[in-house]
Amino acid sequence: MGWSNRKVRRVVRTRLDLDRIRTAQRVIDPVFLDSPLYRCEALEPALGCAISIKLETANPVRSFKGRGTEVVASQLAAGDSRAVVCASAGNLGQALAWSARDRDLDVTVVASRFATTAKLDRIRALGATLELVDGDHELARDRATALAHHHNIRLLEDSLDLETCEGAATIGLEIANALTQDKLEADRAPVVLVALGGWGDGYWGRACVEGACA
Repeated sequence: MGWSNRKVRRVVRTRLDLDRIRTAQRVIDPVFLDSPLYRCEALEPALGCAISIKLETANPVRSFKGRGTEVVASQLAAGDSRAVVCASAGNLGQALAWSARDRDLDVTVVASRFATTAKLDRIRALGATLELVDGDHELARDRATALAHHHNIRLLEDSLDLETCEGAATIGLEIANALTQDKLEADRAPVVLVALGGWGDGYWGRACVEGACA
């Protein structure tokens, strides 16, 4: 536990930035923002506490990943290079294609041909170039890296690229704002549970606990 805590603190101090998270919220399309946060009373008897759930599937790509790709796409649109490649099992590719569509960006998504067919079809429908590999996601990542190097274009890696983490961190910002607007005391929401990933939304929650997100 001690080692894990030290590692988390190191990530918090060196990778993510509260001001950039606030800036990210301003460039993300509103369709991805302010997702529903609702009380889930059905779970409360089993868990013995009040439960609120933030619904991140109520958007055009059915995933929170659109928050991060909006940040990436806005930066690419303002720069000289307008091409980007990523490896995806489905959600990141859909989100990147959606964010790039109205910004005139050239998106290539590399995926395993064994990925969910509906997601692959959606990536194509959103205008991205889809390249399939005969292997797993790791092979897709290798191919995306090779394409980025060969064409000298941006390689987007989910959770490794700060934009994806700080875009996701706007979820935590919204939770904090909701608690503030409802004038709830901090001890009314003592625990925030997030899926293990790039630490973005968890980072904002931690900052609020430490009093740094005001």
